[in-house]
Amino acid sequence: MEYLERVREVARELMEEHEYINARNLYCRILPMFKNMPRVMRDALNETESAQRLEAHQILLMNIALCHLKCNATIEAVKFAKEAVEQRPENSKALYRLATAYKANGDYEPARETIIKAIKLSPSDPILRKEYDSITEIQSAKRREWFSKMNGFLHSDKMREVEKKDEEERLLKEKLKRKQGFDWPEEERDEDRW
Repeated sequence: MEYLERVREVARELMEEHEYINARNLYCRILPMFKNMPRVMRDALNETESAQRLEAHQILLMNIALCHLKCNATIEAVKFAKEAVEQRPENSKALYRLATAYKANGDYEPARETIIKAIKLSPSDPILRKEYDSITEIQSAKRREWFSKMNGFLHSDKMREVEKKDEEERLLKEKLKRKQGFDWPEEERDEDRW
């Protein structure tokens, strides 16, 4: 554990210097020590050491996810944050990291659901509340933008052209029907087509 603390200290310094890739590489280099520990060694750990190993593994996963976020590698950030949450679903910090990774990736609904889980675990944490507000504001803005685009399309020249062509087609069909006594087959009728 002392080794991990020294690595974390060096990685923190790298993060402060915006050396996110180097910090990630450092974390990734020691991750296998905790993740892929041989069974013989794992079985030899007492309860406290086993808990420390799992905690160290989770810290590494969350810090690697953070490094990926800082590098805008959002898919990788989601991957590592998910692994941290799968390991300990009751860890609000891991849930927060996963929510921020989802948000950075543009997956706002999973981000909102995940941050809600984190808030349920730590209801008094203002950082979680602030992240929830941020995610819901982005979702609202996206919805407003979508409705605005749809409203713009529905009232646009293109929509009027589509409506005009539909009306011309309907009139042509009626004219043919009257002229020839022709009735369109069931699958061709406008009301069934839509």
